[in-house]
Formats: sequence, structure tokens, C-alpha cells
Amino acid sequence: MKRTKQIIGAAAIVLATLTAALPSPAQPGGRRERVAERMLDRRMVQLKEELKLTAEQEPALRSILQSTARQTMELRKKYGKQDREQGPNAEMRQGMRAIHEQTQEKLKGVLNEEQQAKFREMRKQKVEQFRSRKKG
Repeated sequence: MKRTKQIIGAAAIVLATLTAALPSPAQPGGRRERVAERMLDRRMVQLKEELKLTAEQEPALRSILQSTARQTMELRKKYGKQDREQGPNAEMRQGMRAIHEQTQEKLKGVLNEEQQAKFREMRKQKVEQFRSRKKG
């Protein structure tokens, strides 16, 4: 149970990182959207190199990550800003869990087992970096 909460928390952090700069509905094509695209571009360069993505895998992975970020942003808007000390509420955690599971299923259709393992390891490292910055 504790492991599941850690995974959900890690997924929430990663997804929140991806959605942090997405545009608000009032600013389509605005600064936030450009920043989000640049962040995704940098992430895709890293993933392409680390996972050795094929030409077919790259656009599919980009699409999955964009979709995940949008879903997470909508979830965060729905539940509003959560108290940082308390963390996300149960409904938001459940939504994050569902998004995470959907994303994992989609990734299985794009990445091979070795790439999936590497992706999970990279995500774990990113979460650890985020937590260490948050504490310090």
C-alpha cells in the first residue's frame, strides 16, 4: 500500500512537472504554451537519446506525453490548488493514479520492455531530484 502511494506520488510529481507550463484556456498559443513545447522538446531530445527511440516511436511518445500533461492539467484545475503541506486530496490522487495507469498502458504499445524499464528508472531519478530540491 505504501509502495502504491509512493508510485502515485511520483507519477503526480512527474505529471505536474510536465503540465506546469501548459497554457491556460484564456491564452491559447501564448507564452505558457511555447514554454511547455520547449520543455517537451528538451525532454524528447533526452528520451530519444537515452531510450534510443526509432523514428516511429518518437512522435507516438510525444503524443502520449502531451496527452498526459493535458489530462493532468485538467485534473489540477478541477481540484484547484492543493495545500502543499497536506498534498493532493483523495479524489485527485485517484485521478492521478488513473492517468498514470493509462499512460503506462499506452507506453507499452510504443516502447519495448528494455525502453520501458529505462523510462521508469529515468522517471524515478527525476522524482528524487524534485524531492531533494523541495527539501533543500
